[in-house]
Amino acid sequence: MRRASCLPLLWSLALPAWAVDGFVLSLGKVTRPSGSGDVRVGVDWILPWRWADNDTGVLESRFELGAGYSDTARDSVWSVTAEPLLHYQFKGARTGWGPFVEVGVGPSWVSDKCWGSGHDLNSRWHFASRLSAGYAFGAHEVSVDFRHFSNAGLTQPNPGANLVTMRYRWAL
Repeated sequence: MRRASCLPLLWSLALPAWAVDGFVLSLGKVTRPSGSGDVRVGVDWILPWRWADNDTGVLESRFELGAGYSDTARDSVWSVTAEPLLHYQFKGARTGWGPFVEVGVGPSWVSDKCWGSGHDLNSRWHFASRLSAGYAFGAHEVSVDFRHFSNAGLTQPNPGANLVTMRYRWAL
């Protein structure tokens, strides 16, 4: 009986480790192959690793888990992505304000391999890479993201897919 009474206490101690640090929403366009809209939502966590914390900025690690819906040239495609990120925040006059850049790559699953006529990604499993530039103002971040889905040559052909999105992040 004593062990069972300790479980809620242990669970409550573990919850802060899983607490979400931010919510993400991005809207954009599929640029290769030509398509139309792209919508993504996600959550992220700020990881404990930080480097280069000096007068000019700080490099920190983050992890983002997201889902997306893309209108491709052929059909609609759903995707799920898990991306470790490196986020460099330039220090400004006010803490938490200023420009930033971000880069990440992680595994992704897409619901459809064929994104257009003659544009077969040849796999549902890919690597999703992202390069971002934006501005942080307090608990908010706005950025332009360049995204690329590719199977890294594990299967051929490997045409990849590109997206350009505007991203908003709200830190909790």
